[in-house]
Amino acid sequence: MILDTPSRANLLAVCLYQLLLRAERPLPAGTAMIISDGMKARIVNDGNPRVMSGDGPADYTMEAGLGVLLKILAHKGPLLPAATVRVRLRGNPLKAWALLRAMRC
Repeated sequence: MILDTPSRANLLAVCLYQLLLRAERPLPAGTAMIISDGMKARIVNDGNPRVMSGDGPADYTMEAGLGVLLKILAHKGPLLPAATVRVRLRGNPLKAWALLRAMRC
């Protein structure tokens, strides 16, 4: 796992990078865009997984507040229905679900 341009990475990209370092499941192939509180980060898995700050093309997008995302990702039990309702998904929902499951610590 690589964090592209760490000197320019936003808080969201750094948080996602740290969570992905502890991922116990494989990441789904493709590109995910995560949008939270005005920050954007992309997770690119094309054989060389990396986290990038900023906008760009993506296969699917997840949008939620940073507190909601961290609560979902840091919780070890089943995904919380009340919290997942607050996550807006666009694109392939199966890949988004696989990414959430992989990132949970």
